[in-house]
Amino acid sequence: CNAVLEALAVGTPVVTTPVGDNAHFVKESVNGYLVPVDDSESLAAALGRVLSAPALAPRQDIAAALQRQVGDWDAVAGRVLAFFRERLAARATGAGDSVR
Repeated sequence: CNAVLEALAVGTPVVTTPVGDNAHFVKESVNGYLVPVDDSESLAAALGRVLSAPALAPRQDIAAALQRQVGDWDAVAGRVLAFFRERLAARATGAGDSVR
């Protein structure tokens, strides 16, 4: 989820569900909390913890950890552009018609 990555990139702890790659980036009680989908009680509890949590990693540590995982903004932007160029090239040759 881009919102999760953007928050972590600026050192903001997050509360999210473990869908997609979220669990790959959110480390429980370090840079945020993972809560089950459709569990409002767990969500409320995790939000309460993150809002009052000096126990989570400092902002600069959260941001630095994500940068070590995915690279800096230039590296991320380069991979995004490469992906779109690849998809456009595949579509131009007809190879991407089955991917939507």
